[in-house]
Amino acid sequence: MLNLAIRQLRTHFRRSLAVIVAIVLGVAFFSASMMSGSVIREAIRGEVGNQLRGTDLLAVSENGSVDPDIATIAKGVEGVEATELVLNDYGSATVGGASTVLRLGTVSQLPELAGQMPLKEGRLPEAENEIALTEGGAKSAGATVGDIIYWSPFAMEPQEPVPFTVVGIVSGGNAFGTNITEAFILPETFHDLVTDPVSSAVVIQVMDDASIREVQDRLASKAPAGVEILTFDQVVDAEVASMEQGTNALTYGLVAFALIALFVAGIVISNTFSITLTQRTHELAMLRCIGAEKRQIHRSVIVEALILGVVSSLLGLVLGYGVVNAGARAFVEGAGGLSLGGISLGVLLTPLILGTIITLISAAVPARNATRVHPLQALRQNDAPIERASGGVVRIVLSGFLTVFGCILLLGGVYWSLSMEYEAPTGPLLIGMVGGAISFVGLLIASFILVPLGIRVAGRLVEAVLGTPARIATSNSMRNPRRTAATSSALMMGVALIAMMTVGAATVQATWNDVIDQQAPIDLYVQGSRDTPAEPLPGAILNGFPDVDGVKSVTPIHAQDAHLLLGGTDFEISAVGIDPDEARAASRSQDVFRDFSNGDVLVPVDLAKSYGLEDGDVVTLSRETRSIEFVVKTVTLFDWEVYVTLDDAKELSADLPVTGAWIRLDDDASVQTVIREISDGIPAGESVAIHGGASDRATYLSLVDQLLLITTALLGVAVIIAIVGVGNTLTLSVLERTRESGMLRAMGLTAGQLRETLAIEGVLIAFVGGLIGLAAGAVYGWIGAMTLFGSSWDVVPGFPVGRMLLILVVAILAGMLASVLPGRRAASISPVEALATV
Repeated sequence: MLNLAIRQLRTHFRRSLAVIVAIVLGVAFFSASMMSGSVIREAIRGEVGNQLRGTDLLAVSENGSVDPDIATIAKGVEGVEATELVLNDYGSATVGGASTVLRLGTVSQLPELAGQMPLKEGRLPEAENEIALTEGGAKSAGATVGDIIYWSPFAMEPQEPVPFTVVGIVSGGNAFGTNITEAFILPETFHDLVTDPVSSAVVIQVMDDASIREVQDRLASKAPAGVEILTFDQVVDAEVASMEQGTNALTYGLVAFALIALFVAGIVISNTFSITLTQRTHELAMLRCIGAEKRQIHRSVIVEALILGVVSSLLGLVLGYGVVNAGARAFVEGAGGLSLGGISLGVLLTPLILGTIITLISAAVPARNATRVHPLQALRQNDAPIERASGGVVRIVLSGFLTVFGCILLLGGVYWSLSMEYEAPTGPLLIGMVGGAISFVGLLIASFILVPLGIRVAGRLVEAVLGTPARIATSNSMRNPRRTAATSSALMMGVALIAMMTVGAATVQATWNDVIDQQAPIDLYVQGSRDTPAEPLPGAILNGFPDVDGVKSVTPIHAQDAHLLLGGTDFEISAVGIDPDEARAASRSQDVFRDFSNGDVLVPVDLAKSYGLEDGDVVTLSRETRSIEFVVKTVTLFDWEVYVTLDDAKELSADLPVTGAWIRLDDDASVQTVIREISDGIPAGESVAIHGGASDRATYLSLVDQLLLITTALLGVAVIIAIVGVGNTLTLSVLERTRESGMLRAMGLTAGQLRETLAIEGVLIAFVGGLIGLAAGAVYGWIGAMTLFGSSWDVVPGFPVGRMLLILVVAILAGMLASVLPGRRAASISPVEALATV
């Protein structure tokens, strides 16, 4: 049987190409997903501690601060060559008028450390007025090499900001392990600025002729309680281990997408084997005639599948390794190449074994059907097989039961989630996922009924426009409804998953937009000082805001220090005066300022809770000798100021300067660009604080868009595999209908019309599968978002019609593209050659 199987593969190699491609793509995706964990881990290792790379030993503490005296103690230990304190302090940094928080530290004076500082651009500071920023620090401050940055520490007594010139950008940020500093200046300058710095760690360098392990033991015996003496590698290993959970979660997510691709590949493989064996009916019958038994036929098919599975899985494993290795070198800084020695045996064997098993399982049913070929079929003409379109009672009942049962679980998960309040919906989400999987299996089974029905309806519409080629294409699609349904269902699954992610992401975006609009409805809030809201805003700054591109409107506000009288207690508070109509125009949420009028004081919910206030309470606000009673209205603003109308604010204080501005942006404006232009327009010597909901909104929406782009790209692999199946089905259909194509050509059908019939057939298969997938994916995406966020927020439905139509158009174009090669093959056969097969 082995020799027979090998000969069959050689003879029918072109027919097996679709199986090979499906397995290779699926296994490559799966192996790349598993190997990516190693790449991410190595990238983290390359990033963690890059600010202190070259250190022999580190004295660290769990609370993030160590006693500076440890450096003195360590110097007296045998084998210690040098010590250095890792000092840093938080402060306010201003670039071009916009301020941010920046953690400042010192440039190491140890050559082993300074020489290994991973510079991305420029150099390290060499003069007292120079500073180097990490990539993270530069991004948060909005600074580049050559910019001037003003920094002052947070202290009881405010200090005049000191200017520094940015001379270098250090690779990485401050998010990992010993990377605790965002900016570096010379030690002497740092000590002049900061009087009480934090000692985050102590660097300890060991003499060349001393044992690091022995010195570590000596230091550990003298270290105070709570302080550990660790090698640099131990610190890095501990940090990497603490991040393993996140790395594993990402790897598991990638593997989940890869399993989906393998499942789709299984559908394509099974369909391809069924078509190939149907094409070989005459050949199998001849084998039966010369004495081959059923079990031998079955064994030969299984051996073919085994050979294809092993060889294709090996190719997929090599391709996956190549992709990850190339990606690591090109895109992951610090990861370098992926060596085979860094990959566990399980990561190498699992894709190989899984790809082979899926191939064998996919070939099981076709192999069983091959044993049913009767020897007498060798005497029959090998025409294209025609199957009945009946789905069978058992199939209908099973698909209906699974679909209904799965939908009940889906709705049950949603109901459970909505009945919870501010709890993690782990249980509802699990129920929903199980329900979704069960209902989708039911939908896949029902595709043997739905797809032929959909093609029949769509075909009639196309026939009315395109005539004879469309009529022939529809008829050919309906000849083998199971084959067509299986091919379409593979595409349907990929499209459904992409549509689910698209609708889910759009719903999350709409929901987050609504939440942010309610809690932070002002795009940008510009103040002279975040800490002192009542500080006047210079008119030169205010007048420049309307000229900034992307600014839709500017509303001046008037904050003043006031006293809130509650139950005999006097609370100092900031009261903001604003015109109600202008507030409604500046706000993205009309609910917040809808009923805002004279005599009302708007109190944010959290602030109201802290004071024990509720809607309708009467409170007194006073300033100097004036007092006014107000009716409390709580609002969902995420703020610690109260709001009164401009008229009431003037009643409290005759002198009411402009202290800030609310800026409404155009919907398509770039938040970072607007903030940068505002900062650049601040006059020299002035500074402002800028905050608001626009930055949060842009950050969240960008995150969702990135996740959607990544998941769509990953699921696109499953769609590519499905398209391979469509092309394979059309190719083998051409082989089946060689004689029929010749007859049509002889009757006057042109080569172009013959290609057109294949294109229409591919489009019909892709359109119906894509349409069903879109509908199912939209439902799953909406229900999934409801289950995930319904316990915390009012979920706002999001249905991106443009994106959904684009997905369907891409599926249709892919179906058309899949018909190109089969169409060329069909058109290349001359009528005389085709009729000679009779």
